Amino acid sequence: MSGSGISGYFMPIIGSEPISPSPVDGSSGNAIEAEDAIEARDALIASASPSADSAAPGAVAPSSPSSELIDEYVQAGALAIPGFNEQVEEWMNKLSQEPEFKDWPGADREVLPLGPGLHGWVVLLSVNSEEIGYMVVGATEDGGFRLLEYGSGSKPLYSMEALYETLVRNDIVEQGSSSEDWLAFTNVELERIYANGLQAIWKVTQDGEQYIVDAKTGELLPPGILGTEITEMEAFLPPLSELISGFSKPAAAPFAFAYWMNPQYHAFDVQVEDSAEWMTSVRAEEMTYVVKRFAEQVLSPYALGGYHLWKGADEEEILFLSLDQDGSRYLPLSLLKAYGQFYTAP
Repeated sequence: MSGSGISGYFMPIIGSEPISPSPVDGSSGNAIEAEDAIEARDALIASASPSADSAAPGAVAPSSPSSELIDEYVQAGALAIPGFNEQVEEWMNKLSQEPEFKDWPGADREVLPLGPGLHGWVVLLSVNSEEIGYMVVGATEDGGFRLLEYGSGSKPLYSMEALYETLVRNDIVEQGSSSEDWLAFTNVELERIYANGLQAIWKVTQDGEQYIVDAKTGELLPPGILGTEITEMEAFLPPLSELISGFSKPAAAPFAFAYWMNPQYHAFDVQVEDSAEWMTSVRAEEMTYVVKRFAEQVLSPYALGGYHLWKGADEEEILFLSLDQDGSRYLPLSLLKAYGQFYTAP
């Protein structure tokens, strides 16, 4: 691929290259409609890209159309899938019952792909052009949708503005153009790679050089993490049907009192299955979640700031815990237990 571009992956990483998942195969023709939207988008992008013959003498042509043009067709592809917009609105309305998400109803939505064939999306929410949160949505085999993670704050997952600031700060791209349309004037290729909430990254290619950036914090990560094996999030999470209860509290900085680094303090028993016991602990204790991500190359501590208890499609209880990371990130307890440890302050 030449020039600037955006693509995404929603899958485990095995070896050095992502493995493409199967397209959505619903009974309502979802995949066909999505493919038509993608073809229309690609045709417009191709027709809008200036050729060397048409460029005026001495003019510097952008390497691709504006990001606004691309995003318009990306979102058209997502909204072409029956039920997508309605399901997103339903989750937004349910979450707005919690004070942390009270501004979500009526927020502007930007839908960006996390996988070929619209297999997954990140939905960025904003009010008056200020980002206020996000949701990650995955497609199910029967044509439905899963809410994989969500969070609030001004630095959501896969924020283009945060990525731009990181690339400028590290002299990967030159400062000058705005954070909204800088891609149209730089020779940068982007891939959104998402396997689960603990393995969400940008892959940035600039003039043949590759950079790996944390999709939430903007931190530059070791390039070798693309060779690590990680697991899809669907294995940990059934579809959600109803938000039962929630709780939030201020989260302490994990390095303010790094008790979790002292081996004499034992981790909270991750084998506990009772949601009520977990909720009691989160309410009463100062807790830190610690995980070694990407084949133990990156150590990440997160303070716990609350929880949401959901009911699944089969009436089972599904607990999401809030990790503090430049705003809240609600991730399923089943995923967190599989990768890391919980510590309680002495």
